[in-house]
Amino acid sequence: MLNARNLMYWVRNKNTPFTEGVLVKEDGTLVSFTFDHSLYGVLRTHGDAVGAVSYNARHGAWSVEATCPHTKTGLYYTAESAEEGASWLLAALADNAEDAAALAADPALRAAHLIKRMDWYSHMSDDHGVWSAGERAMKELLSALKEMDEESARLLWSAHAPEGFASPV
Repeated sequence: MLNARNLMYWVRNKNTPFTEGVLVKEDGTLVSFTFDHSLYGVLRTHGDAVGAVSYNARHGAWSVEATCPHTKTGLYYTAESAEEGASWLLAALADNAEDAAALAADPALRAAHLIKRMDWYSHMSDDHGVWSAGERAMKELLSALKEMDEESARLLWSAHAPEGFASPV
């Protein structure tokens, strides 16, 4: 659940202001680490971590960065301590889990969430990852729109889709 790729990027970045941190597990357990090559072993051992809180020496504060696994929303926070950052992270993930449950239960809410976040021009990207993500997002949006009543789906589409994008419903 932890975006380990970001942590590894910070390890490799020679100009990094991060010196230490803690991995946060779902039960609230904190596992300390330093931003050096020993972090590889810590990540392998504690792959069930849900996030990380890192000390930013340049700013003299603890930074929390995570991506919600349910809504793919970026979560960012600056804390006074690792413990404060960890408790904020767990609370934010719990709130996002509730939001995800609400989105799953209501197609209209899910469609509104998806259409507001849509990258309408991803099909023009040279980056295959961006193009693929856009295709997946559009398929998910179309699926949610088909679960709605036709008039509501048309209104939602016309309110958010850029000019030139024909309504699929």
